[in-house]
Amino acid sequence: MPEFGTPPIFVGDVGLAPPDRPAPVVFDWGTPGYVDNGSVDNHPISLALEFRGVLNIPHLAYRTATVTGSALMHTYWDPPNWIRETVLSSAMVGGDQVGYAASIVIDRFGGPHLAYVRARADGRYAVQYVRRSGNRWNADTVGFESTFPASTGIALDPTGTPHVAWGSGVRGGTIKHAVMINGLWKREIIAAGVGGEANVAIDISRTGAPHISYFSEPDEAVQSTRLSGLNWNPDTIRRPVGNKSLQTATSIEFDSDDVAHICYFDGSAGQLEHAQLSDTTWQRQTIEASNTAKFADIALDQFNVPRVSYVSGGQLKYAERRAGVWQSVTVDQSDSRFTSIAIDRSGRPYIAYYDPAQADAMLAIGQ
Repeated sequence: MPEFGTPPIFVGDVGLAPPDRPAPVVFDWGTPGYVDNGSVDNHPISLALEFRGVLNIPHLAYRTATVTGSALMHTYWDPPNWIRETVLSSAMVGGDQVGYAASIVIDRFGGPHLAYVRARADGRYAVQYVRRSGNRWNADTVGFESTFPASTGIALDPTGTPHVAWGSGVRGGTIKHAVMINGLWKREIIAAGVGGEANVAIDISRTGAPHISYFSEPDEAVQSTRLSGLNWNPDTIRRPVGNKSLQTATSIEFDSDDVAHICYFDGSAGQLEHAQLSDTTWQRQTIEASNTAKFADIALDQFNVPRVSYVSGGQLKYAERRAGVWQSVTVDQSDSRFTSIAIDRSGRPYIAYYDPAQADAMLAIGQ
Protein backbone atom coordinates (compact mmCIF):
# COMPACT_ATOMS: atom_id res chain seq x y z
CA MET A 1 0.00 0.00 0.00
CA PRO A 2 1.11 3.62 -0.50
CA GLU A 3 2.13 6.05 2.22
CA PHE A 4 -0.88 7.68 3.84
CA GLY A 5 -1.64 11.13 2.42
CA THR A 6 -2.95 14.27 4.12
CA PRO A 7 -5.25 13.82 7.14
CA PRO A 8 -8.52 15.82 6.86
CA ILE A 9 -8.94 19.21 8.51
CA PHE A 10 -11.74 20.17 10.88
CA VAL A 11 -14.73 21.11 8.71
CA GLY A 12 -17.69 20.72 11.05
CA ASP A 13 -19.55 17.74 12.41
CA VAL A 14 -19.35 15.56 9.29
CA GLY A 15 -19.24 12.28 11.17
CA LEU A 16 -21.30 13.11 14.24
CA ALA A 17 -24.89 12.19 14.98
CA PRO A 18 -26.81 11.88 18.27
CA PRO A 19 -26.73 8.34 19.67
CA ASP A 20 -30.49 7.87 19.23
CA ARG A 21 -30.29 8.47 15.47
CA PRO A 22 -30.38 5.09 13.69
CA ALA A 23 -27.94 6.25 11.01
CA PRO A 24 -26.02 3.51 9.22
CA VAL A 25 -22.25 3.31 9.34
CA VAL A 26 -21.62 5.26 6.13
CA PHE A 27 -17.97 6.19 6.43
CA ASP A 28 -15.93 5.89 3.27
CA TRP A 29 -12.61 4.50 4.44
CA GLY A 30 -10.89 4.98 1.08
CA THR A 31 -7.48 3.31 0.82
CA PRO A 32 -5.51 2.91 4.05
CA GLY A 33 -1.83 3.78 3.84
CA TYR A 34 1.33 3.28 5.81
CA VAL A 35 2.98 5.87 8.04
CA ASP A 36 6.11 3.73 8.49
CA ASN A 37 7.03 0.68 6.47
CA GLY A 38 9.26 -2.34 6.32
CA SER A 39 10.66 -2.64 9.84
CA VAL A 40 7.72 -2.18 12.21
CA ASP A 41 7.68 -5.00 14.77
CA ASN A 42 4.80 -7.32 15.62
CA HIS A 43 3.84 -5.45 18.78
CA PRO A 44 1.11 -2.98 19.80
CA ILE A 45 0.67 0.29 17.91
CA SER A 46 -0.91 3.20 19.76
CA LEU A 47 -2.69 6.24 18.30
CA ALA A 48 -3.62 9.65 19.74
CA LEU A 49 -4.84 12.88 18.12
CA GLU A 50 -3.61 16.43 18.59
CA PHE A 51 -5.99 19.26 17.63
CA ARG A 52 -3.95 22.17 16.27
CA GLY A 53 -6.22 24.92 14.94
CA VAL A 54 -8.23 23.32 12.13
CA LEU A 55 -5.68 20.52 11.80
CA ASN A 56 -6.12 17.00 13.15
CA ILE A 57 -2.63 15.68 13.87
CA PRO A 58 -2.33 11.89 14.29
CA HIS A 59 0.49 10.69 16.56
CA LEU A 60 1.55 7.04 16.59
CA ALA A 61 3.86 5.14 18.93
CA TYR A 62 5.28 1.73 18.05
CA ARG A 63 8.40 -0.46 17.98
CA THR A 64 10.68 -1.17 15.04
CA ALA A 65 13.21 -3.98 14.86
CA THR A 66 15.99 -4.81 12.40
CA VAL A 67 19.14 -6.93 12.49
CA THR A 68 20.99 -3.92 13.92
CA GLY A 69 18.62 -3.29 16.84
CA SER A 70 15.26 -1.99 17.96
CA ALA A 71 13.72 1.44 18.49
CA LEU A 72 10.77 3.17 20.06
CA MET A 73 9.26 5.33 17.33
CA HIS A 74 7.01 8.40 17.40
CA THR A 75 5.48 9.35 14.05
CA TYR A 76 3.16 12.30 13.50
CA TRP A 77 1.76 14.49 10.74
CA ASP A 78 3.47 17.89 10.43
CA PRO A 79 2.07 19.38 7.21
CA PRO A 80 2.96 18.55 4.58
CA ASN A 81 4.98 15.54 5.77
CA TRP A 82 5.00 12.60 8.12
CA ILE A 83 7.74 13.07 10.71
CA ARG A 84 9.32 9.87 12.04
CA GLU A 85 11.26 10.31 15.27
CA THR A 86 13.44 7.77 17.03
CA VAL A 87 12.60 8.32 20.68
CA LEU A 88 14.99 5.67 21.95
CA SER A 89 17.05 2.97 20.25
CA SER A 90 18.91 -0.08 21.49
CA ALA A 91 22.14 1.59 20.35
CA MET A 92 21.40 4.50 22.72
CA VAL A 93 21.00 2.24 25.77
CA GLY A 94 23.83 -0.26 25.50
CA GLY A 95 22.00 -2.83 23.42
CA ASP A 96 18.85 -3.18 25.55
CA GLN A 97 15.72 -3.99 23.54
CA VAL A 98 13.28 -1.07 23.62
CA GLY A 99 9.83 -0.02 22.49
CA TYR A 100 7.72 -3.00 23.56
CA ALA A 101 4.06 -2.43 24.47
CA ALA A 102 4.07 1.25 23.46
CA SER A 103 1.18 3.52 24.38
CA ILE A 104 0.74 7.26 23.76
CA VAL A 105 -1.34 10.21 24.94
CA ILE A 106 -1.22 13.88 23.87
CA ASP A 107 -1.50 16.75 26.36
CA ARG A 108 -3.47 19.95 25.76
CA PHE A 109 -0.33 21.69 24.47
CA GLY A 110 0.23 19.03 21.81
CA GLY A 111 3.02 17.30 23.71
CA PRO A 112 3.34 13.51 23.38
CA HIS A 113 3.72 11.26 26.43
CA LEU A 114 4.65 7.59 25.92
CA ALA A 115 4.87 4.48 28.05
CA TYR A 116 6.71 1.35 26.94
CA VAL A 117 8.71 -1.66 28.11
CA ARG A 118 12.51 -1.98 27.91
CA ALA A 119 14.15 -5.42 28.12
CA ARG A 120 17.39 -4.91 30.02
CA ALA A 121 20.61 -6.86 29.65
CA ASP A 122 20.36 -7.93 33.32
CA GLY A 123 17.16 -9.88 32.56
CA ARG A 124 14.77 -7.41 34.15
CA TYR A 125 12.05 -5.48 32.35
CA ALA A 126 11.69 -1.75 32.93
CA VAL A 127 8.35 -0.02 32.44
CA GLN A 128 9.36 3.44 31.27
CA TYR A 129 7.79 6.81 30.58
CA VAL A 130 9.08 9.41 28.16
CA ARG A 131 7.90 12.87 27.19
CA ARG A 132 9.21 15.43 24.76
CA SER A 133 10.42 18.75 26.11
CA GLY A 134 11.42 21.04 23.27
CA ASN A 135 13.61 18.94 21.00
CA ARG A 136 14.61 16.48 23.71
CA TRP A 137 13.00 13.30 24.98
CA ASN A 138 13.18 12.84 28.75
CA ALA A 139 12.79 9.27 30.02
CA ASP A 140 12.02 7.91 33.49
CA THR A 141 11.77 4.37 34.81
CA VAL A 142 8.35 3.84 36.35
CA GLY A 143 8.92 0.33 37.68
CA PHE A 144 10.68 -3.02 37.19
CA GLU A 145 9.36 -6.52 36.54
CA SER A 146 11.09 -9.90 36.47
CA THR A 147 8.75 -11.18 33.73
CA PHE A 148 7.67 -9.51 30.52
CA PRO A 149 4.69 -7.11 30.79
CA ALA A 150 3.16 -7.24 27.30
CA SER A 151 1.04 -4.09 27.63
CA THR A 152 1.15 -0.63 29.14
CA GLY A 153 -1.55 1.99 29.50
CA ILE A 154 -1.00 5.73 29.88
CA ALA A 155 -3.39 8.58 30.61
CA LEU A 156 -3.25 12.19 31.81
CA ASP A 157 -5.48 13.47 34.58
CA PRO A 158 -7.16 16.91 34.37
CA THR A 159 -4.02 18.59 35.73
CA GLY A 160 -1.87 16.97 33.02
CA THR A 161 -0.23 14.53 35.44
CA PRO A 162 0.72 11.19 33.83
CA HIS A 163 -0.59 7.86 35.10
CA VAL A 164 0.76 4.50 33.90
CA ALA A 165 -0.73 1.01 34.37
CA TRP A 166 0.74 -2.41 33.60
CA GLY A 167 0.66 -6.08 34.67
CA SER A 168 3.41 -8.22 36.12
CA GLY A 169 3.34 -10.86 33.39
CA VAL A 170 2.76 -14.07 35.37
CA ARG A 171 -0.28 -16.12 36.27
CA GLY A 172 -1.56 -14.95 39.61
CA GLY A 173 0.53 -11.79 39.35
CA THR A 174 -0.29 -8.16 40.02
CA ILE A 175 -1.69 -5.11 38.26
CA LYS A 176 0.17 -1.90 39.07
CA HIS A 177 -0.60 1.81 38.83
CA ALA A 178 1.89 4.66 39.04
CA VAL A 179 1.37 8.41 39.13
CA MET A 180 4.03 11.11 38.94
CA ILE A 181 4.02 13.33 42.02
CA ASN A 182 6.56 16.17 42.31
CA GLY A 183 8.74 14.56 39.68
CA LEU A 184 8.77 11.11 41.34
CA TRP A 185 6.72 8.02 40.54
CA LYS A 186 4.40 6.76 43.26
CA ARG A 187 3.71 3.07 42.56
CA GLU A 188 1.04 0.81 44.04
CA ILE A 189 -0.37 -2.66 43.50
CA ILE A 190 -4.05 -2.27 42.71
CA ALA A 191 -4.93 -5.93 42.09
CA ALA A 192 -3.12 -9.10 43.18
CA GLY A 193 -3.44 -12.74 42.20
CA VAL A 194 -4.68 -11.94 38.70
CA GLY A 195 -1.96 -11.87 36.02
CA GLY A 196 -3.27 -10.82 32.62
CA GLU A 197 -0.21 -8.88 31.57
CA ALA A 198 -1.31 -8.41 27.95
CA ASN A 199 -4.65 -6.89 28.77
CA VAL A 200 -4.30 -3.73 30.86
CA ALA A 201 -5.92 -0.38 29.94
CA ILE A 202 -6.40 2.91 31.82
CA ASP A 203 -8.45 6.06 31.54
CA ILE A 204 -9.14 8.89 33.99
CA SER A 205 -12.44 10.55 34.81
CA ARG A 206 -13.07 14.28 34.60
CA THR A 207 -12.73 14.38 38.39
CA GLY A 208 -9.25 12.84 38.16
CA ALA A 209 -10.05 9.30 39.28
CA PRO A 210 -8.17 6.55 37.37
CA HIS A 211 -10.11 3.49 36.21
CA ILE A 212 -8.18 0.41 35.03
CA SER A 213 -9.47 -2.63 33.14
CA TYR A 214 -7.65 -5.96 32.90
CA PHE A 215 -8.02 -9.71 32.48
CA SER A 216 -7.84 -11.88 35.60
CA GLU A 217 -6.29 -15.17 34.55
CA PRO A 218 -7.08 -17.48 37.50
CA ASP A 219 -10.85 -16.92 37.27
CA GLU A 220 -10.93 -16.09 33.53
CA ALA A 221 -12.65 -12.77 34.18
CA VAL A 222 -12.65 -9.28 32.70
CA GLN A 223 -12.31 -6.98 35.68
CA SER A 224 -11.77 -3.33 36.48
CA THR A 225 -10.82 -1.27 39.47
CA ARG A 226 -11.37 2.43 40.09
CA LEU A 227 -9.92 4.81 42.62
CA SER A 228 -12.44 6.36 45.01
CA GLY A 229 -10.82 8.52 47.63
CA LEU A 230 -7.90 6.45 48.89
CA ASN A 231 -9.36 3.05 47.98
CA TRP A 232 -9.43 0.97 44.80
CA ASN A 233 -12.83 -0.58 44.19
CA PRO A 234 -12.79 -3.74 42.05
CA ASP A 235 -15.57 -4.92 39.73
CA THR A 236 -16.09 -8.09 37.74
CA ILE A 237 -17.51 -7.21 34.34
CA ARG A 238 -17.74 -10.67 32.77
CA ARG A 239 -16.85 -14.17 33.93
CA PRO A 240 -15.82 -16.61 32.58
CA VAL A 241 -14.46 -15.33 29.27
CA GLY A 242 -11.99 -18.12 28.49
CA ASN A 243 -8.24 -18.52 28.67
CA LYS A 244 -5.75 -15.67 28.39
CA SER A 245 -4.75 -14.81 24.83
CA LEU A 246 -4.41 -11.81 22.54
CA GLN A 247 -8.21 -11.91 22.35
CA THR A 248 -8.59 -11.13 26.05
CA ALA A 249 -7.18 -7.62 25.77
CA THR A 250 -9.34 -4.86 27.26
CA SER A 251 -9.86 -1.19 26.40
CA ILE A 252 -11.49 1.53 28.53
CA GLU A 253 -12.59 5.12 27.98
CA PHE A 254 -14.80 7.63 29.78
CA ASP A 255 -17.49 9.54 27.92
CA SER A 256 -18.28 13.23 28.49
CA ASP A 257 -20.73 12.29 31.27
CA ASP A 258 -17.93 10.48 33.11
CA VAL A 259 -19.41 7.06 32.33
CA ALA A 260 -16.85 4.30 31.80
CA HIS A 261 -17.05 2.11 28.66
CA ILE A 262 -15.04 -1.09 28.21
CA CYS A 263 -14.70 -3.44 25.24
CA TYR A 264 -13.37 -6.98 25.50
CA PHE A 265 -13.71 -10.46 24.00
CA ASP A 266 -15.90 -13.07 25.69
CA GLY A 267 -14.37 -16.38 24.65
CA SER A 268 -17.01 -18.43 26.43
CA ALA A 269 -19.76 -16.88 24.32
CA GLY A 270 -17.60 -16.35 21.23
CA GLN A 271 -18.31 -12.64 20.85
CA LEU A 272 -16.85 -9.16 21.14
CA GLU A 273 -18.67 -7.20 23.84
CA HIS A 274 -19.16 -3.65 25.12
CA ALA A 275 -19.88 -2.84 28.75
CA GLN A 276 -21.09 0.49 30.09
CA LEU A 277 -21.18 1.39 33.76
CA SER A 278 -24.64 2.45 34.97
CA ASP A 279 -24.46 3.47 38.63
CA THR A 280 -22.84 0.33 40.05
CA THR A 281 -23.95 -2.13 37.35
CA TRP A 282 -22.25 -2.98 34.07
CA GLN A 283 -24.70 -3.07 31.14
CA ARG A 284 -23.35 -5.40 28.44
CA GLN A 285 -24.02 -5.67 24.70
CA THR A 286 -22.68 -7.82 21.88
CA ILE A 287 -20.71 -5.88 19.26
CA GLU A 288 -20.13 -8.86 16.97
CA ALA A 289 -20.61 -12.60 17.37
CA SER A 290 -17.21 -13.85 16.24
CA ASN A 291 -14.83 -16.44 17.64
CA THR A 292 -11.92 -14.63 15.98
CA ALA A 293 -12.49 -11.07 17.26
CA LYS A 294 -9.39 -9.56 18.90
CA PHE A 295 -7.18 -6.46 19.21
CA ALA A 296 -10.20 -4.30 20.15
CA ASP A 297 -9.95 -0.63 21.12
CA ILE A 298 -12.71 1.83 22.07
CA ALA A 299 -13.26 5.60 21.74
CA LEU A 300 -16.24 7.88 22.41
CA ASP A 301 -17.30 10.89 20.35
CA GLN A 302 -18.79 14.13 21.72
CA PHE A 303 -22.30 12.63 21.61
CA ASN A 304 -20.99 9.70 23.69
CA VAL A 305 -21.43 7.27 20.80
CA PRO A 306 -19.03 4.35 21.38
CA ARG A 307 -16.79 3.46 18.41
CA VAL A 308 -14.68 0.30 18.34
CA SER A 309 -11.85 -0.90 16.11
CA TYR A 310 -10.96 -4.58 16.07
CA VAL A 311 -9.83 -7.51 13.94
CA SER A 312 -12.21 -10.32 13.00
CA GLY A 313 -11.32 -13.12 10.61
CA GLY A 314 -7.96 -11.41 10.16
CA GLN A 315 -9.62 -8.29 8.71
CA LEU A 316 -9.67 -4.81 10.20
CA LYS A 317 -13.20 -3.80 11.24
CA TYR A 318 -14.96 -0.78 12.70
CA ALA A 319 -18.21 -0.70 14.70
CA GLU A 320 -20.38 1.95 16.31
CA ARG A 321 -23.60 1.90 18.30
CA ARG A 322 -26.66 3.75 16.96
CA ALA A 323 -30.12 3.71 18.60
CA GLY A 324 -28.87 0.90 20.83
CA VAL A 325 -27.74 -1.28 17.91
CA TRP A 326 -24.16 -2.11 16.97
CA GLN A 327 -23.28 -1.92 13.27
CA SER A 328 -19.94 -2.79 11.71
CA VAL A 329 -18.01 -2.44 8.45
CA THR A 330 -14.79 -3.92 7.11
CA VAL A 331 -12.03 -1.30 6.77
CA ASP A 332 -9.16 -3.42 5.42
CA GLN A 333 -9.47 -6.99 4.14
CA SER A 334 -5.72 -7.58 4.48
CA ASP A 335 -4.29 -9.41 7.48
CA SER A 336 -4.28 -6.86 10.34
CA ARG A 337 -3.28 -6.72 14.00
CA PHE A 338 -3.05 -4.38 17.02
CA THR A 339 -5.71 -1.72 16.41
CA SER A 340 -5.95 1.69 18.08
CA ILE A 341 -8.82 4.15 17.50
CA ALA A 342 -9.36 7.90 18.02
CA ILE A 343 -12.14 10.31 17.00
CA ASP A 344 -11.50 13.84 15.68
CA ARG A 345 -13.64 16.93 16.34
CA SER A 346 -15.65 16.34 13.18
CA GLY A 347 -16.54 12.84 14.31
CA ARG A 348 -14.25 11.02 11.89
CA PRO A 349 -12.75 7.77 13.20
CA TYR A 350 -8.99 7.19 12.83
CA ILE A 351 -7.58 3.68 13.17
CA ALA A 352 -3.91 2.77 13.46
CA TYR A 353 -2.97 -0.88 13.04
CA TYR A 354 -0.22 -3.29 12.05
CA ASP A 355 0.20 -4.98 8.66
CA PRO A 356 2.24 -8.15 9.36
CA ALA A 357 2.73 -9.00 5.68
CA GLN A 358 4.63 -5.77 4.99
CA ALA A 359 5.78 -4.94 8.56
CA ASP A 360 3.99 -1.58 8.22
CA ALA A 361 2.38 0.80 10.69
CA MET A 362 -0.91 1.63 8.96
CA LEU A 363 -3.52 4.37 9.22
CA ALA A 364 -7.13 4.46 8.00
CA ILE A 365 -9.53 7.41 8.34
CA GLY A 366 -13.28 7.32 7.83
CA GLN A 367 -14.43 10.22 5.62
